[in-house]
Amino acid sequence: MNRKGIIIVAAVLAGCANPQEAKTREAAVNPTTQTVTTAQTDPLAQKFNAKNAKAVADLFADDGLWCLSNGKTLAGKDTIQATIDAYLKAGANSMSLATKQTLTLKSGELKVSDFGFRLSDGTLVEGTRFTNSNEGKIASDVWVPGKPAQKSDELDAALANYNQAFNSGDAAQMQSVFSPSASMVLSDGKYVTSTALPGFIEQTSKMGIDTMKTGPAKHHVFEQAAISQTTFSVTLPIPDSPVHLKGKRIVVWERVGETWKVRHEVSWPG
Repeated sequence: MNRKGIIIVAAVLAGCANPQEAKTREAAVNPTTQTVTTAQTDPLAQKFNAKNAKAVADLFADDGLWCLSNGKTLAGKDTIQATIDAYLKAGANSMSLATKQTLTLKSGELKVSDFGFRLSDGTLVEGTRFTNSNEGKIASDVWVPGKPAQKSDELDAALANYNQAFNSGDAAQMQSVFSPSASMVLSDGKYVTSTALPGFIEQTSKMGIDTMKTGPAKHHVFEQAAISQTTFSVTLPIPDSPVHLKGKRIVVWERVGETWKVRHEVSWPG
């Protein structure tokens, strides 16, 4: 791949408006961070507590994704509305959301919130919510349970396999770590849909990346799904001006046969 082509791909990965901006290295992805010190009611909680499943679903993009804290993934507004409607009919009656931090990125916004959700049997489920929004709609909403994380040799191995795949430069190997319906949020806030992901992987494979790393991970493991929290670092090898990216990452897994595959991931600087 020639130098111009590498810079164009790096611009996409780093969240730059044009290839020349990729040369600004870390400055290209540094977010504006707003820390919210007082709890505030989120529109999603307001509409849920009003028992309006359609209004909840309308907060999401048409292809929006909601990863619940029990490992269940809801894809698309119709599925979200039907699921919320079922929860409400089953007696779930309260939700609280308090924003802790908002990161304004180049291609979207990432909001970190505390959540509380009261199940129909009275059980209170709590944790942390990571919400990616674009153009006023929720593209990705990942709810990580607050209960103690678990160790998982299988998921540690899956993360190592992920890094190896990205460092291989082989598009087929990279694609193999993702489920057929996988999507991701890049560290600049851009949402890569399942339809766009194969093309993104093909472009990335041509860059010659060999430095993708993830740090020690915390896992929440369910029967057929899991949520991992880790850190990442990678250098995009742009000739004369490499771009260094590092930050935090959440990976939502689904078990496909006997193998853990990435269903969704969210990365952000930090």
